[in-house]
Amino acid sequence: MVKQKIVFDGRIFPKIDRHILLVGLMGVGKTTIGRFLAKNLGREFIDSDFEIESAARLKIKDIFVIYGEDEFRRLEEKVIARLLASQPAAIISSGSEAFLSPRTRKLAKKHALSVWLKADHLLLDRRTADRTENRPVLKIATLAQLFQERRDIYAEADLSVETFDESPNKTCNRLMKSLHEHLTKR
Repeated sequence: MVKQKIVFDGRIFPKIDRHILLVGLMGVGKTTIGRFLAKNLGREFIDSDFEIESAARLKIKDIFVIYGEDEFRRLEEKVIARLLASQPAAIISSGSEAFLSPRTRKLAKKHALSVWLKADHLLLDRRTADRTENRPVLKIATLAQLFQERRDIYAEADLSVETFDESPNKTCNRLMKSLHEHLTKR
């Protein structure tokens, strides 16, 4: 599925031979933007939350209830490690806490180009307002609190891209531009 030649903004896009790991808070658009990016780059899109649910044969909220958060985090770390070690390189969206794991960050540095998608917490509040049932972490903290706690760790990503209340295509184009700039500087 990998395209040989990608043209973006009238220029040939540099070849990326590593995974692209999307990180950031819930509601920022990792899954939606990841799908657009995968299509533009001719890559497979993998949602790590879906992979975790497949491995456990349970919904994430049920894993939290039955086994607890610590066990969920261990499973999340294992699944992401497996995804990062796999080939061919893909676009991977991660859960909002996955990048907090030092092991995951170390593996991401080795096998992926990590991208922090970030947005204003008011936008994230609107996007996640009706989805707290499937987001156990939101039951104990606000997105503004989570941003304050996590921003220094998310900032360790290779690059960051701001997301706004706009079409996913516009955000993806801005991400493609940032990726292009990052890759041509190396």
